[in-house]
Amino acid sequence: MAYTSIRRKSLIHPKIWFIPSVSASVDVFRRLILVLSAMRPSRLIVLFALLSPSLVANDANSPEPRAKRPDTDKSEAYKAAFDISLEQLFKDKSLDLGELRSQQAAARNGGSSADNEKGSQGWSKLISAGSLEEEVKRFRNEFDQGLAAIGPFKSGGYQDSRVQLSVLATLFAVISEYDEDVKWKKQAVEMRVRLARSAGNFRSGSVQVFNEAKQRSGDLADLVNGVSSGNASDSDESVDWVSIADRSVLMEYADLLLMDMEDESSDADSVSSAAGPLARRAELLAMLGKVLVQDEMDDASDKDYASLSLGMTSAATDVARSLSIDDYDSVPASVAKIRQSCSNCHESYR
Repeated sequence: MAYTSIRRKSLIHPKIWFIPSVSASVDVFRRLILVLSAMRPSRLIVLFALLSPSLVANDANSPEPRAKRPDTDKSEAYKAAFDISLEQLFKDKSLDLGELRSQQAAARNGGSSADNEKGSQGWSKLISAGSLEEEVKRFRNEFDQGLAAIGPFKSGGYQDSRVQLSVLATLFAVISEYDEDVKWKKQAVEMRVRLARSAGNFRSGSVQVFNEAKQRSGDLADLVNGVSSGNASDSDESVDWVSIADRSVLMEYADLLLMDMEDESSDADSVSSAAGPLARRAELLAMLGKVLVQDEMDDASDKDYASLSLGMTSAATDVARSLSIDDYDSVPASVAKIRQSCSNCHESYR
Protein backbone atom coordinates (compact mmCIF):
# COMPACT_ATOMS: atom_id res chain seq x y z
CA MET A 1 0.00 0.00 0.00
CA ALA A 2 1.39 3.39 -1.05
CA TYR A 3 1.10 6.40 1.17
CA THR A 4 1.50 10.01 0.03
CA SER A 5 3.33 12.29 2.42
CA ILE A 6 1.46 15.49 3.29
CA ARG A 7 2.70 18.20 5.53
CA ARG A 8 1.57 21.82 5.30
CA LYS A 9 1.68 24.53 7.93
CA SER A 10 -1.96 25.50 7.35
CA LEU A 11 -5.19 23.84 8.50
CA ILE A 12 -3.76 20.34 8.62
CA HIS A 13 -3.01 19.09 12.09
CA PRO A 14 0.78 18.66 12.45
CA LYS A 15 0.37 15.03 13.50
CA ILE A 16 -1.37 14.06 10.22
CA TRP A 17 1.40 12.79 7.92
CA PHE A 18 -0.10 10.20 5.63
CA ILE A 19 -3.39 9.54 3.78
CA PRO A 20 -3.93 6.20 2.04
CA SER A 21 -4.76 6.28 -1.73
CA VAL A 22 -6.31 2.87 -2.12
CA SER A 23 -9.34 3.92 -4.20
CA ALA A 24 -10.78 6.68 -6.32
CA SER A 25 -12.74 8.08 -3.37
CA VAL A 26 -9.63 8.33 -1.29
CA ASP A 27 -7.85 9.98 -4.21
CA VAL A 28 -10.57 12.62 -4.51
CA PHE A 29 -10.38 13.32 -0.82
CA ARG A 30 -6.60 13.60 -1.02
CA ARG A 31 -6.86 16.12 -3.84
CA LEU A 32 -9.34 18.19 -1.85
CA ILE A 33 -7.01 18.25 1.12
CA LEU A 34 -4.13 19.27 -1.09
CA VAL A 35 -6.16 22.12 -2.58
CA LEU A 36 -7.33 23.39 0.78
CA SER A 37 -3.91 23.15 2.33
CA ALA A 38 -2.41 25.08 -0.56
CA MET A 39 -4.84 27.98 -0.15
CA ARG A 40 -3.95 31.06 1.77
CA PRO A 41 -5.54 31.33 5.20
CA SER A 42 -7.40 34.54 4.24
CA ARG A 43 -9.10 32.78 1.30
CA LEU A 44 -10.08 29.87 3.52
CA ILE A 45 -11.77 32.27 5.91
CA VAL A 46 -13.77 33.82 3.05
CA LEU A 47 -14.76 30.37 1.76
CA PHE A 48 -16.07 29.22 5.13
CA ALA A 49 -17.90 32.53 5.63
CA LEU A 50 -19.77 31.95 2.35
CA LEU A 51 -20.63 28.34 3.16
CA SER A 52 -21.71 28.83 6.79
CA PRO A 53 -25.19 30.45 6.19
CA SER A 54 -26.31 27.64 3.93
CA LEU A 55 -25.13 25.03 6.43
CA VAL A 56 -26.98 26.75 9.28
CA ALA A 57 -30.13 27.12 7.17
CA ASN A 58 -30.12 23.46 6.27
CA ASP A 59 -29.68 22.52 9.90
CA ALA A 60 -32.54 24.81 10.98
CA ASN A 61 -34.87 23.43 8.35
CA SER A 62 -34.20 19.84 9.27
CA PRO A 63 -37.10 18.40 11.28
CA GLU A 64 -36.49 17.59 14.94
CA PRO A 65 -36.91 13.96 15.92
CA ARG A 66 -40.28 13.34 17.59
CA ALA A 67 -41.40 10.60 19.93
CA LYS A 68 -43.67 7.96 18.54
CA ARG A 69 -47.34 8.68 19.15
CA PRO A 70 -48.75 6.34 21.81
CA ASP A 71 -51.23 3.74 20.75
CA THR A 72 -54.19 5.09 22.74
CA ASP A 73 -56.46 2.31 21.60
CA LYS A 74 -54.31 -0.21 23.46
CA SER A 75 -53.11 1.90 26.40
CA GLU A 76 -54.99 1.01 29.57
CA ALA A 77 -53.41 3.96 31.38
CA TYR A 78 -54.78 6.33 28.76
CA LYS A 79 -58.25 4.87 29.09
CA ALA A 80 -58.13 5.14 32.86
CA ALA A 81 -57.03 8.78 32.78
CA PHE A 82 -59.44 9.99 30.08
CA ASP A 83 -62.42 7.71 30.56
CA ILE A 84 -64.81 10.69 31.02
CA SER A 85 -65.20 12.90 27.99
CA LEU A 86 -65.36 16.69 28.29
CA GLU A 87 -68.94 16.60 27.04
CA GLN A 88 -69.94 14.27 29.86
CA LEU A 89 -68.03 16.35 32.39
CA PHE A 90 -69.81 19.60 31.59
CA LYS A 91 -73.21 17.97 31.20
CA ASP A 92 -72.98 16.69 34.77
CA LYS A 93 -74.08 19.81 36.62
CA SER A 94 -73.46 18.21 40.00
CA LEU A 95 -69.70 18.51 39.42
CA ASP A 96 -69.54 22.15 40.44
CA LEU A 97 -66.67 23.86 42.24
CA GLY A 98 -68.34 23.64 45.62
CA GLU A 99 -68.77 19.88 45.35
CA LEU A 100 -65.17 19.39 44.29
CA ARG A 101 -63.93 21.49 47.20
CA SER A 102 -66.14 19.50 49.56
CA GLN A 103 -64.71 16.22 48.29
CA GLN A 104 -61.16 17.54 48.70
CA ALA A 105 -61.81 18.70 52.25
CA ALA A 106 -63.39 15.36 53.15
CA ALA A 107 -60.38 13.50 51.75
CA ARG A 108 -57.98 15.61 53.85
CA ASN A 109 -59.82 14.55 56.98
CA GLY A 110 -60.01 10.89 56.20
CA GLY A 111 -63.61 10.98 54.96
CA SER A 112 -65.48 11.05 51.67
CA SER A 113 -68.68 12.47 50.24
CA ALA A 114 -70.38 9.22 51.28
CA ASP A 115 -69.14 9.69 54.85
CA ASN A 116 -70.84 13.08 54.98
CA GLU A 117 -74.20 11.35 54.80
CA LYS A 118 -73.65 10.60 58.49
CA GLY A 119 -74.88 14.12 59.12
CA SER A 120 -78.42 13.01 58.31
CA GLN A 121 -78.54 9.82 60.39
CA GLY A 122 -80.23 9.45 63.75
CA TRP A 123 -78.64 10.73 66.94
CA SER A 124 -78.52 7.23 68.41
CA LYS A 125 -75.92 6.27 65.80
CA LEU A 126 -73.59 8.91 67.21
CA ILE A 127 -74.22 8.96 70.95
CA SER A 128 -75.78 6.52 73.37
CA ALA A 129 -78.64 7.39 75.71
CA GLY A 130 -76.34 6.61 78.63
CA SER A 131 -73.73 9.16 77.51
CA LEU A 132 -76.40 11.85 77.18
CA GLU A 133 -77.78 11.14 80.65
CA GLU A 134 -74.33 11.09 82.25
CA GLU A 135 -73.32 14.38 80.65
CA VAL A 136 -76.52 16.08 81.77
CA LYS A 137 -75.84 15.01 85.35
CA ARG A 138 -72.20 16.11 85.16
CA PHE A 139 -73.06 19.59 83.93
CA ARG A 140 -75.89 19.92 86.40
CA ASN A 141 -73.44 19.24 89.25
CA GLU A 142 -70.92 21.77 87.90
CA PHE A 143 -73.69 24.34 87.52
CA ASP A 144 -74.81 23.86 91.13
CA GLN A 145 -71.25 24.22 92.44
CA GLY A 146 -71.00 27.65 90.83
CA LEU A 147 -74.06 28.84 92.76
CA ALA A 148 -72.74 28.13 96.27
CA ALA A 149 -72.24 31.86 96.92
CA ILE A 150 -73.16 35.04 95.10
CA GLY A 151 -69.70 36.59 95.47
CA PRO A 152 -67.83 34.26 93.10
CA PHE A 153 -70.83 34.33 90.76
CA LYS A 154 -70.66 38.13 90.49
CA SER A 155 -66.88 38.18 89.96
CA GLY A 156 -66.99 35.98 86.87
CA GLY A 157 -68.69 32.75 87.84
CA TYR A 158 -71.77 33.77 85.87
CA GLN A 159 -69.76 33.27 82.66
CA ASP A 160 -69.12 29.64 83.54
CA SER A 161 -72.79 29.24 84.39
CA ARG A 162 -73.72 30.65 81.00
CA VAL A 163 -71.53 28.07 79.24
CA GLN A 164 -72.96 25.25 81.34
CA LEU A 165 -76.57 26.22 80.62
CA SER A 166 -75.83 26.58 76.91
CA VAL A 167 -74.33 23.08 76.74
CA LEU A 168 -77.24 21.68 78.76
CA ALA A 169 -79.73 23.32 76.39
CA THR A 170 -77.96 21.63 73.47
CA LEU A 171 -78.02 18.25 75.21
CA PHE A 172 -81.76 18.56 75.84
CA ALA A 173 -82.30 19.58 72.23
CA VAL A 174 -80.64 16.33 71.13
CA ILE A 175 -82.66 14.38 73.71
CA SER A 176 -85.87 15.90 72.32
CA GLU A 177 -85.00 14.55 68.86
CA TYR A 178 -83.44 11.27 70.00
CA ASP A 179 -84.64 8.33 67.91
CA GLU A 180 -84.55 5.76 70.74
CA ASP A 181 -85.65 5.64 74.36
CA VAL A 182 -83.83 8.12 76.57
CA LYS A 183 -84.49 9.76 79.93
CA TRP A 184 -86.27 13.11 80.13
CA LYS A 185 -87.45 13.01 76.52
CA LYS A 186 -90.93 14.25 77.43
CA GLN A 187 -89.52 17.23 79.35
CA ALA A 188 -86.70 17.97 76.91
CA VAL A 189 -88.61 20.42 74.70
CA GLU A 190 -89.48 22.67 77.65
CA MET A 191 -86.04 22.33 79.24
CA ARG A 192 -84.09 23.20 76.10
CA VAL A 193 -86.06 26.45 75.79
CA ARG A 194 -85.77 27.45 79.46
CA LEU A 195 -82.07 26.76 79.68
CA ALA A 196 -81.21 28.49 76.41
CA ARG A 197 -83.23 31.58 77.40
CA SER A 198 -81.48 31.82 80.75
CA ALA A 199 -78.04 31.33 79.14
CA GLY A 200 -78.80 34.31 76.92
CA ASN A 201 -79.66 36.40 79.99
CA PHE A 202 -76.39 35.69 81.79
CA ARG A 203 -74.58 38.84 80.67
CA SER A 204 -73.64 39.92 84.16
CA GLY A 205 -73.46 38.62 87.72
CA SER A 206 -76.34 40.66 89.03
CA VAL A 207 -78.65 39.50 91.82
CA GLN A 208 -81.45 39.08 89.31
CA VAL A 209 -79.30 36.78 87.15
CA PHE A 210 -78.18 34.85 90.23
CA ASN A 211 -81.80 34.28 91.27
CA GLU A 212 -82.65 33.06 87.77
CA ALA A 213 -79.72 30.66 87.95
CA LYS A 214 -81.11 29.31 91.23
CA GLN A 215 -84.45 28.68 89.51
CA ARG A 216 -82.78 26.71 86.72
CA SER A 217 -80.84 24.74 89.32
CA GLY A 218 -84.15 23.77 90.95
CA ASP A 219 -85.58 22.72 87.57
CA LEU A 220 -82.60 20.47 86.91
CA ALA A 221 -82.73 18.97 90.39
CA ASP A 222 -86.41 18.10 90.00
CA LEU A 223 -85.75 16.55 86.61
CA VAL A 224 -82.81 14.42 87.69
CA ASN A 225 -84.55 13.33 90.90
CA GLY A 226 -87.63 12.20 89.03
CA VAL A 227 -89.89 15.11 89.96
CA SER A 228 -91.56 16.42 86.81
CA SER A 229 -90.14 19.77 85.78
CA GLY A 230 -91.80 21.76 83.06
CA ASN A 231 -94.51 20.57 80.75
CA ALA A 232 -94.24 17.02 79.46
CA SER A 233 -94.59 17.02 75.68
CA ASP A 234 -94.66 14.51 72.85
CA SER A 235 -94.43 17.34 70.35
CA ASP A 236 -92.58 16.74 67.10
CA GLU A 237 -91.73 20.42 66.97
CA SER A 238 -88.37 20.86 65.27
CA VAL A 239 -85.51 22.42 67.20
CA ASP A 240 -84.69 26.05 66.51
CA TRP A 241 -80.97 25.37 66.69
CA VAL A 242 -79.93 28.99 66.23
CA SER A 243 -81.72 30.00 69.44
CA ILE A 244 -80.60 26.90 71.36
CA ALA A 245 -76.96 26.22 70.41
CA ASP A 246 -74.25 28.84 70.77
CA ARG A 247 -71.52 27.90 68.29
CA SER A 248 -68.67 29.64 70.11
CA VAL A 249 -69.61 27.89 73.36
CA LEU A 250 -69.90 24.50 71.65
CA MET A 251 -66.52 24.89 69.95
CA GLU A 252 -64.95 25.70 73.30
CA TYR A 253 -66.70 22.68 74.80
CA ALA A 254 -65.46 20.46 71.95
CA ASP A 255 -61.89 21.65 72.45
CA LEU A 256 -62.02 20.79 76.17
CA LEU A 257 -63.33 17.31 75.35
CA LEU A 258 -60.60 16.81 72.78
CA MET A 259 -57.81 17.93 75.11
CA ASP A 260 -58.96 15.37 77.67
CA MET A 261 -59.04 12.70 74.96
CA GLU A 262 -55.50 13.55 73.90
CA ASP A 263 -54.29 13.22 77.48
CA GLU A 264 -55.97 9.82 77.74
CA SER A 265 -54.78 8.38 74.41
CA SER A 266 -51.01 8.84 74.28
CA ASP A 267 -50.59 5.06 73.83
CA ALA A 268 -52.55 1.82 73.91
CA ASP A 269 -52.07 1.36 77.66
CA SER A 270 -53.43 4.83 78.39
CA VAL A 271 -56.41 4.15 76.15
CA SER A 272 -57.13 0.87 77.91
CA SER A 273 -57.13 2.46 81.36
CA ALA A 274 -59.45 5.32 80.27
CA ALA A 275 -61.67 3.46 77.80
CA GLY A 276 -64.95 4.48 79.46
CA PRO A 277 -64.40 8.26 79.63
CA LEU A 278 -62.79 8.19 76.17
CA ALA A 279 -65.85 6.52 74.64
CA ARG A 280 -68.22 9.05 76.22
CA ARG A 281 -66.15 12.02 75.04
CA ALA A 282 -65.86 10.55 71.55
CA GLU A 283 -69.64 10.19 71.35
CA LEU A 284 -70.13 13.75 72.54
CA LEU A 285 -67.73 15.06 69.89
CA ALA A 286 -69.53 13.05 67.21
CA MET A 287 -72.79 14.62 68.39
CA LEU A 288 -71.33 18.15 68.37
CA GLY A 289 -70.09 17.72 64.81
CA LYS A 290 -73.65 17.09 63.71
CA VAL A 291 -75.14 19.89 65.86
CA LEU A 292 -72.81 22.43 64.25
CA VAL A 293 -74.21 21.76 60.76
CA GLN A 294 -77.90 21.82 61.62
CA ASP A 295 -80.14 24.07 59.50
CA GLU A 296 -79.61 27.80 60.01
CA MET A 297 -76.50 27.32 62.16
CA ASP A 298 -73.64 29.66 61.24
CA ASP A 299 -71.86 28.51 58.05
CA ALA A 300 -73.90 25.29 57.94
CA SER A 301 -74.61 25.89 54.24
CA ASP A 302 -70.88 26.18 53.49
CA LYS A 303 -69.85 22.81 52.05
CA ASP A 304 -66.24 23.15 53.21
CA TYR A 305 -67.32 23.93 56.76
CA ALA A 306 -69.87 21.11 56.79
CA SER A 307 -67.25 18.66 55.52
CA LEU A 308 -64.80 19.66 58.25
CA SER A 309 -67.42 19.45 60.99
CA LEU A 310 -68.67 16.06 59.83
CA GLY A 311 -65.06 14.96 59.44
CA MET A 312 -64.77 15.46 63.19
CA THR A 313 -67.93 13.39 63.64
CA SER A 314 -66.52 10.61 61.46
CA ALA A 315 -63.19 10.46 63.30
CA ALA A 316 -64.89 10.57 66.71
CA THR A 317 -67.19 7.73 65.65
CA ASP A 318 -64.09 5.74 64.67
CA VAL A 319 -62.72 6.22 68.18
CA ALA A 320 -65.94 4.97 69.79
CA ARG A 321 -66.07 2.00 67.40
CA SER A 322 -62.46 1.02 68.13
CA LEU A 323 -63.08 1.20 71.87
CA SER A 324 -66.17 -0.99 71.54
CA ILE A 325 -64.03 -3.83 70.12
CA ASP A 326 -61.02 -3.21 72.39
CA ASP A 327 -58.89 -2.02 69.47
CA TYR A 328 -56.83 0.33 71.60
CA ASP A 329 -53.91 0.63 69.18
CA SER A 330 -55.92 2.51 66.53
CA VAL A 331 -57.42 5.08 68.92
CA PRO A 332 -54.48 7.56 69.04
CA ALA A 333 -54.49 7.92 65.25
CA SER A 334 -58.25 8.59 65.21
CA VAL A 335 -57.89 11.18 67.98
CA ALA A 336 -55.19 12.86 65.87
CA LYS A 337 -57.67 13.01 62.98
CA ILE A 338 -60.15 14.81 65.20
CA ARG A 339 -57.49 17.37 66.09
CA GLN A 340 -56.64 17.83 62.41
CA SER A 341 -60.29 18.47 61.56
CA CYS A 342 -60.55 21.02 64.36
CA SER A 343 -57.32 22.76 63.34
CA ASN A 344 -58.35 22.97 59.68
CA CYS A 345 -61.71 24.38 60.71
CA HIS A 346 -60.25 26.97 63.10
CA GLU A 347 -57.97 28.28 60.37
CA SER A 348 -61.01 29.54 58.45
CA TYR A 349 -63.97 29.59 60.87
CA ARG A 350 -64.46 30.84 64.37
